[in-house]
Amino acid sequence: MSNRQMVRQHYSLVDGNAKYNLNRGELDLVLKLIAEIKKEDVAFQEYTFKISELEKSMNKTLKHKQVEDMCVSIMKKPLEIEEEDGLLVIGWFSSLKYLRGSAQVIASFDPKLKPYLLDLQGNYLLVHLQHILPMKSEYSKKLYMFLKKWQGTNKRTWTVEELQEKMNVPKSFKKLYGNFKAKALNLDDINNHSDIFVEMEEIKIARKVTEIKFKITPQTKEPKSPQLFDNSELEVAEEYKKYIGNSTRNGKVKYLEMFTDGLVKATFENDDTRNFESIKSFEETIL
Repeated sequence: MSNRQMVRQHYSLVDGNAKYNLNRGELDLVLKLIAEIKKEDVAFQEYTFKISELEKSMNKTLKHKQVEDMCVSIMKKPLEIEEEDGLLVIGWFSSLKYLRGSAQVIASFDPKLKPYLLDLQGNYLLVHLQHILPMKSEYSKKLYMFLKKWQGTNKRTWTVEELQEKMNVPKSFKKLYGNFKAKALNLDDINNHSDIFVEMEEIKIARKVTEIKFKITPQTKEPKSPQLFDNSELEVAEEYKKYIGNSTRNGKVKYLEMFTDGLVKATFENDDTRNFESIKSFEETIL
């Protein structure tokens, strides 16, 4: 058992190929358990964490019955993943157990989630729990993960219908755009807690909002992970400055993000991104 803080998920789980209907507490519990997966794991283990860790991030006390109800509810809510050959409907876990005496949750992930949570080969989104757990809405958390993937491009536009479908919002949000905006597009929730600052522009045809354009800007939030190293930074470690502008097998380097566990995320001039397990594995791609 540990207090691990980094969540790794394949892009397919966070960019619209996957749908799920978890409330805030349930999503937080799932994210905390995903964070317990070690990057070196080649097979799922039993993963355990203390509820006190979740209570601290949520700033609330959870009673035994609340945790038990969360576990039961999660097991009833399937995850839908659109794969190349069809739709996979799957539970997050094959089992969840809550130990009342020690207030711990023990989880076993469904083995079919292995391509999405293990051996990700750089094709994944990495987020820090301290940036996402304090958000008050499950929709803010989903939107944050969508936008975090596109941080390297600094912008992203979706039609209202696309965004509503990606976020799996209820029908009441789809009927009235005002409801959707008020309850699912709370940018303050993201801007006040995360490592990105988001601005939104509504694009209209006549008087109807048809598209939403997001502007995404990195911002520094504690803990200092990730640290952004690019040519605009005043306090850049000299040992990393040398990589900006280098040509690699993936393209010319635009900027790097260095994480406290050694992982490196590179963004290239074509706005593609790739994760590397270490600075050494990144260096091996330099031409």
